[in-house]
Amino acid sequence: MSLRHLVTTFILVAILVPTTVRSQTNPVPANQERPNLEKPCGERTPKVARTYKLRDPRPWLRPAYAPPERHWYSPILNVLGIGKGGQSGSEIADPQYSSADISSYAKGEFGENRPLPVGMTVRLRQIFSDIEQPLIEEESQAEKDWTVWKTQNPSAEIEGQDMKEQQIRLRGLGASKLSKFTLPDDLGLNVGEVGQQANLCDNCWAFASVDAMQISRQLSAKRRQKPTVDGNYRAGADELVNCMVPDPKEYCRINWPGAAFTYLVDYGLPLLKSNEKDLPKKCDSKTRVKAATWNYVSPTPYKVASPEDIKRALVTYGPVASLILFEDCFYQYGGDYELLGEPFVPSGTFNEEEFNNGDRALGAEGFRNGTHVVLIIGWDDKKDGGAWFVKNSYGPNWGDNGFGWIKYGSNNIGQWATYVVPDPVEEERIGNPRRRLKK
Repeated sequence: MSLRHLVTTFILVAILVPTTVRSQTNPVPANQERPNLEKPCGERTPKVARTYKLRDPRPWLRPAYAPPERHWYSPILNVLGIGKGGQSGSEIADPQYSSADISSYAKGEFGENRPLPVGMTVRLRQIFSDIEQPLIEEESQAEKDWTVWKTQNPSAEIEGQDMKEQQIRLRGLGASKLSKFTLPDDLGLNVGEVGQQANLCDNCWAFASVDAMQISRQLSAKRRQKPTVDGNYRAGADELVNCMVPDPKEYCRINWPGAAFTYLVDYGLPLLKSNEKDLPKKCDSKTRVKAATWNYVSPTPYKVASPEDIKRALVTYGPVASLILFEDCFYQYGGDYELLGEPFVPSGTFNEEEFNNGDRALGAEGFRNGTHVVLIIGWDDKKDGGAWFVKNSYGPNWGDNGFGWIKYGSNNIGQWATYVVPDPVEEERIGNPRRRLKK
């Protein structure tokens, strides 16, 4: 076939195939609007007035649920067998987590009747007790000290009372009763830099899981009055994914923190020396540190955990990894002040509520599982009716330098909320170069 014939054929396919595709597409009736979840954020009418700033969507970070972009030449590539398959249109299925994802947990009675890992040992119970009992005792003494102070200072100004309450009640579990608390500000923990997951890559779970483990290790060392996490080693989301998902083709497969925490218990968190580079799609860590266990914040994890339960877990064990429903408004939350060279302006509190499950049972009509993972690292009861301080994995151009405030319950934040518990024996071992765990 001559070059002229090839060009003519190419032009005819370019004209005819799109026309055929359009003729086979059923248009949405004018009186039948798309569900709000599928609409761009700017086209929706929110249930409540928004208390946050929207940034302009950027082509380099498209929503994870978005269908493939359709160009004028897409039909040609499909006919030639070159185009990528996938759903077109707006019917995007919500990822669902099967019961197998939580099969490593069984109903048990400990603490507040929370589910416990299968095979809960006397040693693990002791680890929980060693963490919780001193905090309970500190809380009890702090409450007594607070009562005495209020009795002795009945005329103290409100501002002075708030400052004193912060000083006294911060001890032990009393910190969960504070109106405002963050792990970096109140406990001096380093929550690390904000990561950026790959575009259209569902590895948010790995970023949240690694950060949860590393921050919890800091908290554990601080309370045991031991040196903090060894600065000669680092952990990264890429390395965790490489080790948990050995097939490079499955690198972006969706997962959740429960599976990652189970891996940390069984095999350990992969650590690399600070000067080592990640090898693409290869598990290369020679040192690991295991977790003792992990747990759900709530005894009914598919429901949004109460603020009280999440606060208690935060103060006791450290960061809480939580699912949240991803949609266009969440993706656009924040300001592009760095990109645009503008002065910093707080992004406000993300407060979309139209997709909340409410009291719906698991699997009921309208029930939605979270499709993204964030790390809860603090709260503020007075911020727009109460909000969680979260660390995300969309890079510094989301929210406020990659962090943000999300209203309690918004987009089901607090659903499938979990925390990981470091193992003090492992922490002692990792500090001894001769006893470091090899993979």
